[in-house]
Amino acid sequence: MDGARARPEGGGQRARILLAVLCSGLAGLMHEVIASKLLAPLVGASAHAQAVVLGTFMLGLALGAVFFGRRVDRSARPLRLFLALELGVALYALLLPLLVGLAGAAYVALAGAAGIAEASVALRLLPRLLLASVLLLPPTFLMGGTLPVLSRHLVGSAGGTRRTVGGLYALNSLGAVLGAGLAGLWALPALGVQGALFLTAGLNLLAAALVFGLRGEQPASGGGEEEEPPPAAAAPLEARRRRAALLALGASGFVALFAELVFLRIFALAFGSSTFSFTVMLMCFVAGISLGAGLVTRLAVRDPFRVFGIGQLVLVLSLLAAAPAVSRLGYWGGLARIALGESAAGFELFQLFEAALGLGLLLVPTACLGLTFPLVSGILVRRVEGAGRGVGLAYAWNTGGNLLGVALGSLVLLPGLGLGGSYHLILVVAALTGAALLGLSSVGTPGKLAALALLLAGGGLHLALDRDFADPLRLARGHLRLSEPVDPKAPAAERLRHPSTSFERWREHFVARPGTPDVVFLEEDAHQVVLVSERAGNRTLFLNTKPDASSHVDLDTQLLLAHGPLFLHPGARRVMVIGHGSGVTAGAALLHPVEAVEIVEISPAVIRADAAFAGANGGVLSDPRVRVVIDDAQSHLRLGEERYDLVISEPTNPWVAGVAALFTRDFFEAVRARLAPGGAFALWLQTYEQSDENAALVLRTLAAVFPRIEVFVDHDLSNLVVIGSAEPLRPTAAELEASFARPGVAADLARMQLPGLLAFLSHHRLSTGELAALLPEGPINTLGRERLEWDAPRRQFQQESSTLFERLDPLLAGRRATPELLLDRYLAARAAQGRPLSFEEVERTLGYARRLPAQHRPLSAALAARLR
Repeated sequence: MDGARARPEGGGQRARILLAVLCSGLAGLMHEVIASKLLAPLVGASAHAQAVVLGTFMLGLALGAVFFGRRVDRSARPLRLFLALELGVALYALLLPLLVGLAGAAYVALAGAAGIAEASVALRLLPRLLLASVLLLPPTFLMGGTLPVLSRHLVGSAGGTRRTVGGLYALNSLGAVLGAGLAGLWALPALGVQGALFLTAGLNLLAAALVFGLRGEQPASGGGEEEEPPPAAAAPLEARRRRAALLALGASGFVALFAELVFLRIFALAFGSSTFSFTVMLMCFVAGISLGAGLVTRLAVRDPFRVFGIGQLVLVLSLLAAAPAVSRLGYWGGLARIALGESAAGFELFQLFEAALGLGLLLVPTACLGLTFPLVSGILVRRVEGAGRGVGLAYAWNTGGNLLGVALGSLVLLPGLGLGGSYHLILVVAALTGAALLGLSSVGTPGKLAALALLLAGGGLHLALDRDFADPLRLARGHLRLSEPVDPKAPAAERLRHPSTSFERWREHFVARPGTPDVVFLEEDAHQVVLVSERAGNRTLFLNTKPDASSHVDLDTQLLLAHGPLFLHPGARRVMVIGHGSGVTAGAALLHPVEAVEIVEISPAVIRADAAFAGANGGVLSDPRVRVVIDDAQSHLRLGEERYDLVISEPTNPWVAGVAALFTRDFFEAVRARLAPGGAFALWLQTYEQSDENAALVLRTLAAVFPRIEVFVDHDLSNLVVIGSAEPLRPTAAELEASFARPGVAADLARMQLPGLLAFLSHHRLSTGELAALLPEGPINTLGRERLEWDAPRRQFQQESSTLFERLDPLLAGRRATPELLLDRYLAARAAQGRPLSFEEVERTLGYARRLPAQHRPLSAALAARLR
């Protein structure tokens, strides 16, 4: 470094600055997670909306890095500027809920007036981008300045751009790792959104407090990169090499975020799409980046282009080597579930197992990504006076690449190329970047040829050993479980030794390959992998390997979701169905005298898969009364103005990340606000993979919004159709008979093996205006405290089954049934009209009850007492 060096920071002062960097990085990732939670009800949880939020976050960081990087070079006291930035972020965070409320109210009013809810997906993104920009650009703009500002201070006081920036970036990334874990694994579950936000603001205040009072004066001159000073300290780098370094850094940033998206989906396929799975994977990814940034501070770098280029080629080779393991992740996840399922701490150990696999696969490639920003900062910065600008410029290019990776990756490349194609695109971009950098480095021709030969050999070996790499990522059946011959009740050790747990057996049973007879439909859209497969005449829709709907197996639930509420509310004319699935529910609704059915589905691939179920749903999408909206239900409900007589919600299971929001009081209130007078809301709720506490939580939450509750059950009590309304739904006997007599209705219900109206009415098992009094006391589920999202994955892993409703059901519990039940009211009406039941009606209904599974056996006696 030319010129007089500044006196190094004292040990205690430097330690306080570094701790401030750690706190700032920790808070930054938490801000991102919490902001996404706060904005989700308005912008939605779709991939497009989340890309807007994350992209806006990255844009603010990039703009802030450039602005404050230049500004700090003119500042005599960078630490004061850092303190002001952290205080600004903390203050904004505390105001964010209020600002979201105000901006959200204006957004809803303007979007409603402009008819945004009726617009195309692209047009709906524009106001969401505006909303995200208004709310997120100010704090992210401030956050983007923190690293360049501190880099300027430490480069001037301690020297060494690459080592200084590498150390700061490593600490900042380590803070992000801790922030992801703190937010996703503790703060949000334990404190809720508001509590987590206060904690995050407190971390920004702590970062500010740590630098308060420290000396921040800068020397008049000095150098940046001690390992390789230029011939003259003031001479600029050759323009072509600087541009090449920035372009390579942008490409590396693109690869980093795109690879993160790809691996998040890969691990979701193997380990489930819960919030815990996403959190663990995010922590693994950022941990490697932190390691790489720390590693670069220990290297003696004489040619940064060579190190950068070699790092990119090592990244390619490590991902090639990881491909066979990637293909087996689902298999290993299934084994881990068997091995750990009986342990009291099995869920926690399962997350640790996922983390270990994630680190094993990603530590080397992400460490190579972590090298890049410090190396380019060292290339750009040669004088202290330009340290802030150089670091800010490097940070902006890196973050700009991240933004491109988010936008192109999630919205274009993943849907267009699929996981396999996306994985290979990452390899190609990294290989080209590495080759270009080696071309600018001091590596001789033999070395460059050797690197090329190594890449070609690695690619050839990859193709030879794992030719169908893309296919094993597309798991087909038996969500996260091994093949059918394994007895789930057998001890874990016995199941692990079973021949069907071999990899080849698993591959045969659970890996879908396009072109095989049982693969009816297969597509990857921006949200998930959507597959329809057929076995033994049953077609099943899988979303990220999870079976979500079918043509036969799930018929009871799918049919009851439509027929149950429409028998109770025969006057319903306008219906909204949230979640298309197989389309059977919407098709059943059209058999009633409805005038319009609006289907709100977040995944366009699910709509395209509908043709595979046309025989089961009656060709629902070809009906002129049907309108399809591709959007998230939360934002669509808040933006539109149309009123509905009936809203049916049948999303996927609440342990899937983001879905629990559709089981909150906030969502139920949004539904009620869109119901016409006398309208009703029907909610699907499963009892399998569910605890009594969570079942009670959902029912309590629904009862807090809808005073009247009706419940239908399927044939084995594993699914409930819970119907809420403001007023009692009391159809007359004549209306019930008229509904059953409508063309197609009786035939549709016959698919449930129902022999007549009485058998259908026997599935109505609860009718009360005081459901809360029947439930144990406890909290309710809100967006501010989504208890279900954090607890449901644990119950799914433990394979719990709730028996709460069996204790609430007056028939199964052996209590005297209330006259509110449809069957009792219908029988009373028949008696009052002098129309006794015929022998045939009674025998058909009792015969049906006797054929039901064991859980329903008390029903036979209860029905016999009523019918005879």
